[in-house]
Parts: sequence; structure tokens; C-alpha cells
Amino acid sequence: MGECFGEDRGNDDRAGHEQYRGGDGTGMDAEGRGPPAAVSDAQTHGDRERMNIRRLVLDVDKAVSRPTIIELAAAIDAVAGVEGVTILVTEIDLETVGMDITVEGEHIDYPALVHAIESTGSVVHSIDQLSAGQRVAPALRRER
Repeated sequence: MGECFGEDRGNDDRAGHEQYRGGDGTGMDAEGRGPPAAVSDAQTHGDRERMNIRRLVLDVDKAVSRPTIIELAAAIDAVAGVEGVTILVTEIDLETVGMDITVEGEHIDYPALVHAIESTGSVVHSIDQLSAGQRVAPALRRER
């Protein structure tokens, strides 16, 4: 997968970060080190609401024979937060079908979405577009 969108990473990251807040209040551990730079705000606040993912455009490949596009769409449609899905076939070769899949909704569960796609035998190659927040911001193309 590679991306992490607000998913709860368990207590290990939060517990590791808490050691820098307690004790003498200096923000340092027993060896005089501060919090690790890699600990992000999203990791330390696991009780926070997930990011509101509203639209994703994914680059996905599937085998020519299975699943059908209808089976793939049904698997995606069953994911929490998904309100609509569009599958556009972009390439067909002897063994695979390349697709751009657009998913829209409220609080789309990204890990569950990837799991649903992969459970059909398809592969997510990349996220080509993501919209999140209280509203969808329009995608503007830069002229070069």
C-alpha cells in the first residue's frame, strides 16, 4: 500500500511518544533525547477521527478473465463510506486490464477499500487523486 491515511496504528506509537511528555516535564527521555522526528501528529492522536476521504482516483490492474468489472464494482461499493464508484478501462493487453477507478463518498475507509479491491485479485498501483476534508476542492491543472 505505502500510504497511511489516518488509520489507527495501535498503542505502540502513542505509548512511545508519551514517554517524552511525562516525568520531569522537560520533554526529554532518561537519556536526554526529545521525541523522534518520525512521530507524526496523526500517529500520536489515535483517538482522533479519521481523515474524511471524499474522493479517490486509483490506478488498478486486474486479470482479463476475473474479476468482472461488475464484481469489482460490487466489492468496492460494499466498503464503508463509499457512495459511488466509476470504473474506466484505460488499457487492455493479453493478460491484464488497466483501469482508473474513481470512488466517492464520506469518510471512505481506505484500508478496507484496498483490501476489497485486492480480495478480488486486482492490484492497486497508485493513488492518482485524493480529495479530503469538509468539501471537495476542485482539481486544477497547471499549464506548463
